[in-house]
Amino acid sequence: MAFETDLGALQDDPEQIQQFLEKLAETHRKPDDSRPQHLLETPVEVIPVDEKFQRRLKPFEVVTRDLSVDGMGFWYDDPLLADFAIVRIFAKDGSVMSLGTRILRCEERDDRFDVGCQFLLQGMQP
Repeated sequence: MAFETDLGALQDDPEQIQQFLEKLAETHRKPDDSRPQHLLETPVEVIPVDEKFQRRLKPFEVVTRDLSVDGMGFWYDDPLLADFAIVRIFAKDGSVMSLGTRILRCEERDDRFDVGCQFLLQGMQP
């Protein structure tokens, strides 16, 4: 069974992404947090897709360990068997940002997997 993905719903403006990340930092980080801004824990939904952004596997939720305008990293219990994914990032005010990503790495470390994703702009070829 193939699931169509609405590519028009994917965000791709780096400035818009930066503004969204700043909003996330305001609501997900304590004011006295002295860590670099990209170290941000926030819930995301990951939807594994193929190179045409057709859904391949069941979506799952994780918490980011780092998040920047270029991409994100997270820990996952199983290997991620996809080269691409759509991530949906949720802010506490109910707003959501959907981004296409390329999976750059999925390396086993200490009984879980370190996953790194690069955000893809709509105009780029995966």
